[in-house]
Amino acid sequence: MKFEIDAAKFFHVRQAQSHQTARFNLRGVHVEPRAAGGAFLVATDGRLMLVALDESAIAPAPATVNVDLIAADNEPEVDEWGELVERSGTPLTWFHDFRNASTIEFYLSEWPAVAKVKWGDHAPPEPLGIATVTDGKFVDWKKAALKWLAPGVAGPGAFDPALLDRAAFYGWGVELAAKGHDRPAVIHPHGAADTVGFLMPMKAADRAGFDVQLAEELVALKSDEGKT
Repeated sequence: MKFEIDAAKFFHVRQAQSHQTARFNLRGVHVEPRAAGGAFLVATDGRLMLVALDESAIAPAPATVNVDLIAADNEPEVDEWGELVERSGTPLTWFHDFRNASTIEFYLSEWPAVAKVKWGDHAPPEPLGIATVTDGKFVDWKKAALKWLAPGVAGPGAFDPALLDRAAFYGWGVELAAKGHDRPAVIHPHGAADTVGFLMPMKAADRAGFDVQLAEELVALKSDEGKT
């Protein structure tokens, strides 16, 4: 199965994915195909959620994909048992600048599933890392299944300002709109018209409120809920 996704959007959304072992099903970017074409790209760690609409994406099936980046000058290599060989060198940073990249592509039916990036529409794809499918079912993000949030950690609407850095599109600013104590604050990253973010209330006081807010924002992303 070949996936081809807008690289800038994929790695921007990737900023919100979880890195906790206990939340293994959130350790990746969820790619959800749309009947109308393209796909939604979604990632969350339970506090921050980023959702992007990639209308040109090629995604044959839903999958939550984690891409482990490697050193830029080291091509992925596997041993005789099919295990990834560790390579020396300086790994790419967590938030490498992919604004000038066109697409990231990988074949999940292959092992290793080498993720390759194109630095232009007509440029040849270059090895970037290894793509793996995350175990477990991704959260039902359209229905705000926030059950992993621990009650009482903080009041509704509370958030860590550092989350805004992760939500920003490659260092650009963000607009933050508070919609009330029963809804998470909405993030609109500058320079990313097809992306919306949410700062979750640390205490899910009203999940129905989030359902309403998410639906409104997906409409703004040119989504048709009847077709997705």
